[in-house]
Amino acid sequence: MKPALVILAAGLAVAGCQSTNNVPSLRATAVSPQAIFPGGQVDISYGLQYEGAWSDIESLELKGLPDNTLAAGTQTEMPTPSSDTRNTTAPLLIQAPAADGLYNLSLSITYNGGQQVTLPVGQLRINDAPSEIEFAQFEPGSHRASECNNVLQGQFKYAVSDANGANDFKNPRLYLLSAEPKTKVALLFAEDNFTTVRGQPALALNEPTKSNATRELVSTQMAINCDGPAPVKWTWQVEGVSQFGNAGTPVRIGSEPVQYFAGE
Repeated sequence: MKPALVILAAGLAVAGCQSTNNVPSLRATAVSPQAIFPGGQVDISYGLQYEGAWSDIESLELKGLPDNTLAAGTQTEMPTPSSDTRNTTAPLLIQAPAADGLYNLSLSITYNGGQQVTLPVGQLRINDAPSEIEFAQFEPGSHRASECNNVLQGQFKYAVSDANGANDFKNPRLYLLSAEPKTKVALLFAEDNFTTVRGQPALALNEPTKSNATRELVSTQMAINCDGPAPVKWTWQVEGVSQFGNAGTPVRIGSEPVQYFAGE
């Protein structure tokens, strides 16, 4: 009986070895190019090795991309190679918005009745795309002191676009470029939330909040003093920074000059 036990043990060892080998693995993986801007195309290359039946491979899905590009419709289903001796290159369009940063990409392979294994493919850097202030304006854009009673309720609007997501634009300020004739800036606004930008008076504005949009219209309510000096032509500018998600210095972004007129 002892020889039979030895044969049985050997059989179990062989079966165990086969079970371990029947897990998919990857070879010759590559991400090219390794850095792109939102809206660009990247090629995902890989070979697939599997010792079980090739029909066991059910699906391959790319993991690791930022959430906002997935919400924008970036496709993550990858093709299955035709055999374990062939490599596959899958072109992938990274839809905007796509948050900038360095991302570790991997393939999640579903096989043999729902089993899964996740394997690394490579790194992809999504570059920072500087924000742009498309327009900025006061609403209303002027008042007449003779037709206004103490305080006028208004708002300031600006539209910002950014391929990494509108909320990549940070720390917006409305600051004074000039007043003709020269007048203290605090005489225009009823708020007391002034700061400074490079030594000039500035008013804090609301920030964009949307990560899943490339463009956002932002409004800030404000109270304007009607009993201030008049006539005065005020010239302002919106300024903020385009925030880097990866290494680097945030880029300062400014709007075209915006005017407000206080008439008599």
